[in-house]
Amino acid sequence: MTIQKKFRRKQEDRSSETRRALFEATIAVICEKGYAGASTALIAERAKVTRGAVQHQFGTRVQLMAEVVRWVYDNETDEYSRATPAAGRKGLALDDWPAVLWRVLGKPSGIAVLDILWATRSDPELAERVLPLQQELERLGLERLQRSTGADPAMTLAQMRLLVWSVRGLVIAQSFVPNPDDVYPALDLLTRVLRRAAPSGGIEEIFQDAG
Repeated sequence: MTIQKKFRRKQEDRSSETRRALFEATIAVICEKGYAGASTALIAERAKVTRGAVQHQFGTRVQLMAEVVRWVYDNETDEYSRATPAAGRKGLALDDWPAVLWRVLGKPSGIAVLDILWATRSDPELAERVLPLQQELERLGLERLQRSTGADPAMTLAQMRLLVWSVRGLVIAQSFVPNPDDVYPALDLLTRVLRRAAPSGGIEEIFQDAG
């Protein structure tokens, strides 16, 4: 490897480390202060970098937030891929998903993404960046889930939205109930309802019954 290539590699490594530090800092600050309170100054301070480094890496605060959404999605996808289906199944059973989603979406990164998505309602610039990205990520998630289940695309999309947003709703509820652990019976109930509705674990059972 030439000196020039080594220098370029070191620069790329430093840039990657800085971006990761900024992603992690953004998540932490949003969880503490909310989206509105997550200024670039606080994020830079938490990441131990200058505000100029934030601007150099992302340009604007809005672009940083959009990149956080994408980075979290990539990490979540890795976690979903490590979830192991029962023996003999091509993918996870329907009633496996609440627990898997809770482990992934209930983390600080999932909470931060929820805050960013909610903020798009009152921030047109953020909405312009994040909502198309959210739609793209949902499409990619649908393709992966469909490959693992082989189910009809419309059924799979309904399954994904029901489960993801049900669990996200319970994640939000933890901030408003007297005890955050009070949501676990609701999560268990969702699991039991899905198991009763689809004993073999496939979404097709529910749609067949409806037909």
